[in-house]
Amino acid sequence: MRVLIKKNTFVSITIAMVFLVLLFILRERVLLDKYFVYFPDPNLAHTPSNIGLDYEDVYFTTKDGYKLHGWFIPGKNDFTFVWFHGNAGNIGDRLDYIELLHHNVGA
Repeated sequence: MRVLIKKNTFVSITIAMVFLVLLFILRERVLLDKYFVYFPDPNLAHTPSNIGLDYEDVYFTTKDGYKLHGWFIPGKNDFTFVWFHGNAGNIGDRLDYIELLHHNVGA
């Protein structure tokens, strides 16, 4: 019985050590956000002018100093629609939705 306990303890410690060594080797891939968060490409492949819309580039500076870029597209109605595209691509990748909003809602 003692031999079995010693053997199980040895196997458990060995598995834990292998896991810790792998974690140390792969720490950058496992622990750093840059591998889990997609940062939008700052280069725009498309702008509203590609779909025939007038627009103005606008910039916002956050409290912590980041400079954000946006577009102001004049609408047909008296309201403004603010679009937050998220981090999966950039706003240029959402022109089909912007076109729908502009033509169908007037935003």
